[in-house]
Amino acid sequence: MFQSSTLQAAVESVKEEVIQWRRYLHENPELSFEEENTSQFVYDTLCSFGNLEVSRPTKYSVMARLIGPQPGKTFGIRADMDALPIQEENTFDFVSKTPGVMHAILMAEKNSK
Repeated sequence: MFQSSTLQAAVESVKEEVIQWRRYLHENPELSFEEENTSQFVYDTLCSFGNLEVSRPTKYSVMARLIGPQPGKTFGIRADMDALPIQEENTFDFVSKTPGVMHAILMAEKNSK
């Protein structure tokens, strides 16, 4: 089992690289069914890890499979890669470079009264 200090060190060792990935993706958004560069970036990044089976089941999708040394439980993670047709108005250094397109999370809360 991982010690928390070992996990913390592992996170710190990749922190800056992961921040750069997030900023690159935020700066270069692509609308749904147009995620050519985004899906290629994700594919190339996952392939660079060397311990994953990475495939492209559809033109703009990426699937990776990590096979552990022993059989056991399985779980999946799903993530959207598409951006929305919204003009970004932030002033960060890494704002969208694509006019009228940005990565944003829109959430609707269902009121169950």
